Amino acid sequence: MRDLVEAKFKEYKENIPQNHDFKFWFAKSNLWGWIYSCFIAQGQNISKPCVVDLLDGTLRDEAPLSCYSFVQAFKEISKDMQEEVSMQASPSSNLYKRWARMLGCEEYRRTNPVVYEFGLIPCHFNAINEELDDAFKRYKLSKQDPLEAAVILFLDLIKIYPFEDESVDMAFIMLMYCLYVLGYPIPELGLKEGEFNSLVTPYMSESESYEEFYNQFLKSLYNRLDSVVLFEKQALEQEV
Repeated sequence: MRDLVEAKFKEYKENIPQNHDFKFWFAKSNLWGWIYSCFIAQGQNISKPCVVDLLDGTLRDEAPLSCYSFVQAFKEISKDMQEEVSMQASPSSNLYKRWARMLGCEEYRRTNPVVYEFGLIPCHFNAINEELDDAFKRYKLSKQDPLEAAVILFLDLIKIYPFEDESVDMAFIMLMYCLYVLGYPIPELGLKEGEFNSLVTPYMSESESYEEFYNQFLKSLYNRLDSVVLFEKQALEQEV
């Protein structure tokens, strides 16, 4: 699957249109698919059209105000990401903490919970800073494929569980930034809560198995690339 993703990524990079309509669609679709994925992975009953409306600033009856606030914060974080990408900033614990504050996560947890949905007992709260620094250091020094390293960082950030439930939100945010840095469009993971938990849980054990989640992520990324390439072709035809 990785070879297919690489081939489609090459095709995507060779044909990027410069017209306004494509750029507008691309930027918006990067956000709505990922935010939707973040919501449904945590059991939020919300539709994709609702996410699109929230991004545009329109309130929807089906979405609580907390969803609206989350989407607006996510938009601001995404803008900040673009500035960091332009400066070639690597994913780091400092960026993680800054974007956590923008999301409203002011402090790390002060308890040692059992996270039943993942079968996880996370590190002691006094070790969170050290664990985060180690996770980002491993990512930076990793000799693995960059996409594989990004997925492992995503899972590490859930496993450390710095902000309790918001830890999953922050893992999604950092994986999004890793993809921006690597030059990929942002996919729609599209896993509902039960599916998401079942794919994440194996990494929470001592074996730290991530292959099933990684393969699902690659499939989602390939589908996103395939969709973007199709829109690229349509946009280029309009430019002729």
